[in-house]
Amino acid sequence: MGIFVDKKSTFNFSIFVAELEEKVIAFSNKNDIKKEAENVYELELTFKTPNYKDNVDITRKAVTSNGLEINIDPVVLRYERFISLLKEWKIVKDGKKEVVEVSKENIDSLNPVVAEMILSELDILLS
Repeated sequence: MGIFVDKKSTFNFSIFVAELEEKVIAFSNKNDIKKEAENVYELELTFKTPNYKDNVDITRKAVTSNGLEINIDPVVLRYERFISLLKEWKIVKDGKKEVVEVSKENIDSLNPVVAEMILSELDILLS
């Protein structure tokens, strides 16, 4: 990466989701999923590489002020980063890819375990 971020620049990663004992589990490495798990699939994600302005806009949405103090809500910051930078996602199961519409509604309806795994990977890649 150079001094400037190309506005078309993206990065990709996948997470793996399955069910085990009637619970949803998610991992960044497919090899971590136990053999007993069912309904295993891959979620391929593509995010825009953020530039300085993206970071400013995302951070502004997480800032609150009471006139005396300025606070940044880390939960809101992570959420805004996710919904602002996600460009494409696909579910891969049994070799077939299904494109999922990128929308706030779809992101909001994610299982919290899946959302947290995506956010954790995003945090690592953007730090």
